[in-house]
Amino acid sequence: MPQALRDFERSIELDPDSKDAYINISLAMYHLGRYADALRYLDVVKGKFYERMSLRDREDIERLYTQLKALK
Repeated sequence: MPQALRDFERSIELDPDSKDAYINISLAMYHLGRYADALRYLDVVKGKFYERMSLRDREDIERLYTQLKALK
């Protein structure tokens, strides 16, 4: 998983407007138990991309955000 994290971080460096990279790194952090880090990346998603996301995607992000807040 650490290589995947590096890959996602590199993706974000190369394209800071890659919503998928932020979501994927957040999910990876979640699965590693790094809940605060996962929340930090989801905060970026909510701040940069939320308005342009579909309702379903926003609901998914909110559900994950709520789960992470409970675990933090």
